[in-house]
Amino acid sequence: MVSVPETIRRRAEKWLPSDGMNTLKEGLARLLACLFLVLTTICGHCLAQAEVGRQATANSPRDPRSSEPDSRSTPIRIVAWNVESGGNDPGVIALQLKQFGPCDVFALSEVSPRSFERYATALGNNYQSIATKSGGGDRLQVLFRSDRFELIRSIELNQEGTFRLNDGNHRSPLLVHLRD
Repeated sequence: MVSVPETIRRRAEKWLPSDGMNTLKEGLARLLACLFLVLTTICGHCLAQAEVGRQATANSPRDPRSSEPDSRSTPIRIVAWNVESGGNDPGVIALQLKQFGPCDVFALSEVSPRSFERYATALGNNYQSIATKSGGGDRLQVLFRSDRFELIRSIELNQEGTFRLNDGNHRSPLLVHLRD
């Protein structure tokens, strides 16, 4: 059981119902505030313990004789980049994409549809390209390593619930779901 520190307990006592409480609503508000303070303390304690455990795991040496895969050995490198389609040189952008080094996912915005193929070709056959249809001359393109990730789905989000994200004149968000 987690003990509540003295400072939290004193703060909570201010919110506990007193004899002079006039309404049930006031009492419930005080009780909820008290519960919030207790839960905040417990969550803070749990998060601190999780961070200590994570750091200990990250800093501990891996047994090289182990046949178990090390989940820490395969981080995902993602580059998000607004390539400014109206004012860029697609040849320069393609060269820079190639020179970025080993990246797993490139999420590009303001891409001219004429540059989709050029950027994909610059990265080579190990990359798959997903691009939006909305956005006119400024679209979104995601390029990911197909030798590492499996494409589960990609969706251009025009609407979320009853909220319309794109009335047909803008660039819709692009959701790309990958499996490592």
